[in-house]
Amino acid sequence: MTNVIQRYKTNFIGGSMKLLFFTFFSLNIHLLFSQELDFPPKINLFQHTVSQAYFHELPYARIWGWSDEGKVAYSVDRSNLTGQIIDFIILDLVTNNNVFELRMAQYNHHYTIRDEALYIFYATDILSALRIHNIINERTDFLPFPLRANSIEYNIQIIVEYQKDQMDLGRDDVDVVSRYMVAITANDRRKIIANFDALSNVFISVFNVYVAGYFLSPFEGKVLVVVAERFWVHSMFELRYRFIGLNLNIGLN
Repeated sequence: MTNVIQRYKTNFIGGSMKLLFFTFFSLNIHLLFSQELDFPPKINLFQHTVSQAYFHELPYARIWGWSDEGKVAYSVDRSNLTGQIIDFIILDLVTNNNVFELRMAQYNHHYTIRDEALYIFYATDILSALRIHNIINERTDFLPFPLRANSIEYNIQIIVEYQKDQMDLGRDDVDVVSRYMVAITANDRRKIIANFDALSNVFISVFNVYVAGYFLSPFEGKVLVVVAERFWVHSMFELRYRFIGLNLNIGLN
């Protein structure tokens, strides 16, 4: 499928007639696969977050389904000045490891292949991954914390470390996030479930981290936690989401 995208890009550079022909040919080929691809609704993951911050464009997510083995398939679609990037991920909620990753991208806003059409180019890869990992198309709601289960109220706490900004933002007194930990709390107990290095990309400065919400798996005791990073890049603020698996069945030990 990657070769298909590359050929499409080459024809775009070669001339508009080649682009029109290849687009028509490719879309008819991939229409066969798109009939099997059941698109979940787009979800604004920032809808429960209280913030007056301005963003150029919010990324949105789709939840493609869950497995009774503790896995979830999701995708995040973001557009910016350079084009469109879609990350399709299957996450093991128990181990917190990605068992499948696929990046779909085009880096020119003049392309006509965008949004759902970009998924269609990779439909065989997506459908194969969903089948291999036994993902069932079960829709669940995106909810704000606290989470209440088994007569217990769970909350998420963000523990942040800061340092002075190293980027040239015209100020030398700006604190940015250097690293942070995500903890689940319940009944006066706390457990760290993830930690992130916010300085892993030297071109990005993270200013805030928000608890966005969660999805509760239809299969008992598994949760997909979402946090959001507000960062500065290309002279504007954007959002990046982090997805964390949580197994309530093992408690806070």
